[in-house]
Amino acid sequence: VPNTRFMVDGFRFQSSRCKHYWLSHYHSDHTTGLTTSFSSGTIYCSAVTANLLVKDMHINPSCIQPLPLNIPLLVDGINVTLIDANHCPGAVLFLFKTPPPPGSEFSEQVILHTGDMRWHPRMGRHPALKNQRIDMLFLDTTYASPKHVFPCQEDAIADIVRVMKQEAKARPGTLFIMGSYRIGKERAYLGAAKALGWKVHVNADKLRVLRLLGLPENDMALLTRDAAAARIHVSFMGKLLTPDALTDRIRAGPWTHVVAFRPTGWSFQKSGLSCRREGDVAIYGVPYSEHSSFAELRDCVKTLRPRRIVPTVNASTPA
Repeated sequence: VPNTRFMVDGFRFQSSRCKHYWLSHYHSDHTTGLTTSFSSGTIYCSAVTANLLVKDMHINPSCIQPLPLNIPLLVDGINVTLIDANHCPGAVLFLFKTPPPPGSEFSEQVILHTGDMRWHPRMGRHPALKNQRIDMLFLDTTYASPKHVFPCQEDAIADIVRVMKQEAKARPGTLFIMGSYRIGKERAYLGAAKALGWKVHVNADKLRVLRLLGLPENDMALLTRDAAAARIHVSFMGKLLTPDALTDRIRAGPWTHVVAFRPTGWSFQKSGLSCRREGDVAIYGVPYSEHSSFAELRDCVKTLRPRRIVPTVNASTPA
């Protein structure tokens, strides 16, 4: 962060001149370089992310400073506010008010770092951002191309529910698999489960991590370790969602068919949900994203009107 001793999501760039490390959220591409032996300074993050760092990654708690959201705080003389990033549990934006660069007409430089973000119009109405001048915007540009057009999360979840109803009616013995990461995609599978009144099966490790996220009790009540009691099973997004792996689920019983969902913005097709069907297995690509679409990025920039934009995706230098 210019004119500070701050580093955002930059543990691979650890430096003796930097003692204040800011972690936007607990995804592995943002914690690269962070190990249990970290002792280079203090890590500032949300309470949820701090909980994960300590209890899942086993970082020394003395190196971590959880901060509340929506409250301006002073760190090393810099005014900082954390704002919900609408990404995964615990993800935040950082609003920094730093010393101005030489020759500036303003008494402070205002920098917004989005980490990973799914922009929503309500974010522009946040008290810390509404009518706030933004001098520099470090922007999550994952989908910064006009070709990346996908629906809001609510519509994507509605599509998942519609397909589940159709598939369950046509083939009553169908098991539904929802792709997920270590954290992320919770709204997709929990939203579908609420709409259909079904339970969600997770393995022991997944349940342990979910218990660290501070999810509402009614969401946690949907989860079960009993595979036979749940119509929806959560699985890692990678190799476990291949046709061969899904066919193995049928062989293990008691299901006759398996329908899996890959919830990612990369799967958008103008014709609707993509579907690959092989025998008794179907895999749907669902344009459910936890990053901003191109249209949402445009709305973000139009709303915030930053003087300068710094893209953070594919950046190879400290941010």
